[in-house]
Amino acid sequence: MGVSEDADIVVVGGGPVGLATAALLGRLGHDVLVLEQRPEPVPPDESRAITWMPEGLLLADHLGIHDRLAQRAVVRTAHEFRRSPGGGPLLTLHLDRMRHRHPYSLNLAQHDTEVVLEAAAQAVPGVRVLRGFTVKSVSQDATGVEIRGIAASGAADGARARFGVVADGAGSTRRGGAAMLHVAQRFRDYGTYSAVADVELASDPDRNDRSWIALDPRRPLGAFAFGPRRWRLVYRVEGEEERLRAVEPDFVERMLRRAYPDAVLTRHLWASTFRLGQGQALRYASGRWVLVGDAAHAMGPSAGAGMMVGLLGAWRLEDALRRHGLDAWERAVAEYAEGQRAASERVQSANALIFRNIALRNPALAAARSTGLWLAGHLSPAGMRMTRRETLAGLAPEVTEAEKLAVPRS
Repeated sequence: MGVSEDADIVVVGGGPVGLATAALLGRLGHDVLVLEQRPEPVPPDESRAITWMPEGLLLADHLGIHDRLAQRAVVRTAHEFRRSPGGGPLLTLHLDRMRHRHPYSLNLAQHDTEVVLEAAAQAVPGVRVLRGFTVKSVSQDATGVEIRGIAASGAADGARARFGVVADGAGSTRRGGAAMLHVAQRFRDYGTYSAVADVELASDPDRNDRSWIALDPRRPLGAFAFGPRRWRLVYRVEGEEERLRAVEPDFVERMLRRAYPDAVLTRHLWASTFRLGQGQALRYASGRWVLVGDAAHAMGPSAGAGMMVGLLGAWRLEDALRRHGLDAWERAVAEYAEGQRAASERVQSANALIFRNIALRNPALAAARSTGLWLAGHLSPAGMRMTRRETLAGLAPEVTEAEKLAVPRS
């Protein structure tokens, strides 16, 4: 069976944000077709985005998937800033002290997130997820949008819809749907790479309900648990190092020894390096097309902020279309774009501070930063402000403070 069917909305990209967008817009009663190049979700060991923040968990309630995510997740209630990997905390961000319905994060592999979101999307009448489809072109005219590509069978195929959503990730403005629509981005580069390495250990080497990062100017290093005996290491790639060398097994093991000298490694899961930088599409809409997720605002590696901001943006788009309807597409999309750009720029401003701290190599400046973190840790309002900022508090659309504290309806 080919793709060549009409739909109300076509979504290009079936990652977490694309799948959530389909589920949300399908719940409004629209026929939604998702086109995804990968034949299956991200592999189980290719963890990628691992964090659902408290605001994102409000969306999980909205979609009815919180418990399914929680069954697969590690619950994190605190994050520590340390001077060195084995040292005590300079500052602890206590998620469990927030006034919020979900005063914690859920850490789980992106594979599990995609499995849960795809099941939620497929359960909505009118939503179809087609995998193995490679998009070659997107276009539009006065009556709708058109997608041409190659189906899983290898045959040329395509689809038409009234409107389209581009959700194909951070490379969209370079080689994806946004580029095909001639949407460019501005990009801010922080001049260094960071590495992410996921490992499986013989036993948990630390409490898995808290994460930490040591802001050592010689090489920052952090650790996060995201499953039984599964831990993520994050660290800076130094300028003189080959980028790919920084994720080779012996290098990762050296970082593990710094983090947990007594840990017993049983398996390397996945590792990659990322340029520390973030981008903004110059526009979030192009006629009948709208950009969501990293296609609109590439966040860079920042403790799950990219996926969370994208998911909350999908919710923001649903909220605008619920109130205005498809016949007022331009008005709804303009409202989404205004709110989402403000939200993503707020998070990117906070990320800029994180990226500058990761890039900092000057010992004197690092010592001053440590003093500042220690002082913030002893000033309760300052610590809680940082906690709310780091957990994206306030970004969920159209959710009152009372609703954030209420127990979700079953």
